Amino acid sequence: MSYRPELGTTIVLVLRDGGDPATFEHDALFHFHVTNAHEAGDRTVVELVAHDPAGGWEG
Repeated sequence: MSYRPELGTTIVLVLRDGGDPATFEHDALFHFHVTNAHEAGDRTVVELVAHDPAGGWEG
């Protein structure tokens, strides 16, 4: 496994009602798992802890 920041990050939101997943492109980041997600009106808020791979996570 290698970190390739030039590829960016793709976030996939899987809908609980079975609808089509939504995808979002973001700057490169590294995280282990999502800590929380909730709806705020017509928006979905996703909380996660991102790490800087240059700070020692590269392998």
